[in-house]
Parts: sequence; C-alpha cells; structure tokens
Amino acid sequence: MGDLQLEHQKQVLLKPRNLELAVNELRENVVVNESKKNEEPPLQKLIKEGHTHDDFVMEILDALNKRLRHSKKITLGDCEEREELLYYQNHLYVLNYKEIRTRVCELHHDLSAAGHGERTKTLKLIHRQYFWPGLRSNVS
Repeated sequence: MGDLQLEHQKQVLLKPRNLELAVNELRENVVVNESKKNEEPPLQKLIKEGHTHDDFVMEILDALNKRLRHSKKITLGDCEEREELLYYQNHLYVLNYKEIRTRVCELHHDLSAAGHGERTKTLKLIHRQYFWPGLRSNVS
C-alpha cells in the first residue's frame, strides 16, 4: 500500500474550485457562441483587421498568392493563407502590435482551468494557436 501512495503523490489534481470555474466558462462560451455563430471572435477580428494594415503580413500573403517559393524574411513553405489570415507552421501569425500580443498573452495567462498561469504553461497555451517572432521573450 505504501508504493501505491508514492505512485499517486506525483499526480497533479485540479482543484474543485478551478474545475467549477472552467465548466462555468465553457457553459458561458457555448451560450455566447450559439448566439454569435456567424460572428468572428473579437481577437481574431482584430488580428484580421491588423493584417490588412501590416506591411510584412501583406507582403507574405502577396508572395503566397503569387506562388513565390522564396522570401528573405520568412520560410514561405511554412506559411499559408486561411480566410485572409497568415498562418505560420499552422499557427495564426500575430502581427507586431503590442496591444494584440498583450491581449493574446492575457487571455491565455488568465485561463482559470490552468490556475494562475506560470510562464511555461502560458507559452504552451499560446503556441497551440498563435505565433510571432520573439514569442518566448514577450511572455513573462
């Protein structure tokens, strides 16, 4: 029985309070998503608007549309356009705009299911969906 206790000592359990908060957030998101099915999420809408005003993003999207194979600034083979947005290695490219990058960091840092986000967890959560040069140095 002592070995079984040692085996389970290394498990990380989600605190019931955090789980309850996460479930409530999911419920709220489902209700919001159901009522706004045709609307884009506010952050994605902001990123899309920013993409149209960012010279780098527009240059890369133009190169992709022209089916160019090389760029001095980024590996085009790792880039693709989806719904007028630039994706790099399957991650949404976040342009060099402090407010948008800060918002992405805040959203993923404050996820209550993860508890108070430590840097590594926050980085992993952000990198699941987003990319920008210097991402690691921007997350503190």
